[in-house]
Amino acid sequence: MGSYKTAFFAGISGFVELSSLVKEDQLQCRALGNWDVSALIGHSLRAVSAAKSYAFFGDAPISIATPEEYYLKAICDLPENEYIARTLAIKERGISAGLSLGNELAAEIKSATDEAVSFLQQANDKDLIKSPFGVMYLETYVPTRTFELALHSLDLARFLEVAPPKVLSEAISTSWDLAGRIAKGHSKSAELLLFFAGRDNIAKPALF
Repeated sequence: MGSYKTAFFAGISGFVELSSLVKEDQLQCRALGNWDVSALIGHSLRAVSAAKSYAFFGDAPISIATPEEYYLKAICDLPENEYIARTLAIKERGISAGLSLGNELAAEIKSATDEAVSFLQQANDKDLIKSPFGVMYLETYVPTRTFELALHSLDLARFLEVAPPKVLSEAISTSWDLAGRIAKGHSKSAELLLFFAGRDNIAKPALF
């Protein structure tokens, strides 16, 4: 099994563990920006199921060669007006995903994660994914979903005021590798390096 799959499964495990700590009366609490906890969980479940949702069984040329290219094309280096529109769309999808969650949250999370694991266990590295931003190999696309799962699991851990689960470590490590490659190709790579080094007197650059 490819290491990218192992990292993704670690992301799923961490997300499931943290989600299990959420109480029903916390679902409408503010968690991240204008997202409540249900929106954060719903959006995270989109990351869980995206590979299967975007699986493409025809023939098509590869248009995105690396995970970092996906993010640079999707959001990082857009003109300001497009960036604002894209981020607003992401926020609205998160809210919609949260509203669509049923009353049996634990069962819904288990069903989605079991289905995603089963799909990836049977999938091949060079299977095609027709993402919203171009055609990619599965092995290229999945790390972008691991990044989402790791990041939003950390958002959930911050809301819950708990330490990130140890099982999330591999997903976090993989995501750091990807974040470095995204920053290297970013138009604000110099600002990002200063920000990472703790130069708090500079404006926080918009990476994601």
